[in-house]
Amino acid sequence: MAYFQRNSVYPYLRGATELVQWAHERGYGLTLETVFSENLVWAFLAQQPRGSLDHSAHLWRLVRAHGPVSASVNAAARTPRQVYQSPYSPDEMAALLEFAQSLTNEYRRATLLTLVGLGAGCGITRQRVRDVRASDVHLHGDATFVKVGHCAKVLPAFAEFLAAACTRRSEGSLVPSGKTNVTERCTGWTEGRRGVPVFSTDRLRATYIVALMDEGASLTELMAWTGLKGCDALNPYLRFVKVDESNCSLLPRRP
Repeated sequence: MAYFQRNSVYPYLRGATELVQWAHERGYGLTLETVFSENLVWAFLAQQPRGSLDHSAHLWRLVRAHGPVSASVNAAARTPRQVYQSPYSPDEMAALLEFAQSLTNEYRRATLLTLVGLGAGCGITRQRVRDVRASDVHLHGDATFVKVGHCAKVLPAFAEFLAAACTRRSEGSLVPSGKTNVTERCTGWTEGRRGVPVFSTDRLRATYIVALMDEGASLTELMAWTGLKGCDALNPYLRFVKVDESNCSLLPRRP
């Protein structure tokens, strides 16, 4: 840490302070060998509630600095690289929505829920998300759509978030942002939260595109609803699509 900037040290101090306090309250000896033992850190992390600040990566790096560690600790100490074409899993989406709905700050709660609805429900890109207005939301028959350069179909599971946003802000942008980058702020609100995936408009859009594919949308519908310009643009998402095996009687059956 001799070469760290001051702000870079703070997360290590916060994590270590909480760990030491937790260990002290339970009667553990406050020695480096005890506090930074793998078993104690695993036990400390296991009792942290979902949505709390996640100190795991910093703590594991401290543990690793004090002696040999297991392969699982080495893996936990690494920061995973985000794949932006990777959709959120159902569990991740549930955790993200639960976290957004639990926020006590009304602005943060409304903003995060609106952005999740626009991203996972309509596939709107980060470049267009701040331009969406209530007047852009309309019906084609019984289905809800949003006009964003192209006409994006709203997935039914997210229609209520969009309706609530339109009620809150019938005039102006559905996502008030002023001079700040609202998507970066949402990323900051979710970053480092235990059990909560980091907010990403790219991953929300991927979730939308893969959901359309899973539901059997035609190629022309995909092009129209996502605004993608060619089949090649779908390639990064194809590996996440659920493919049902054929019921053909000529195929060999698996044991």
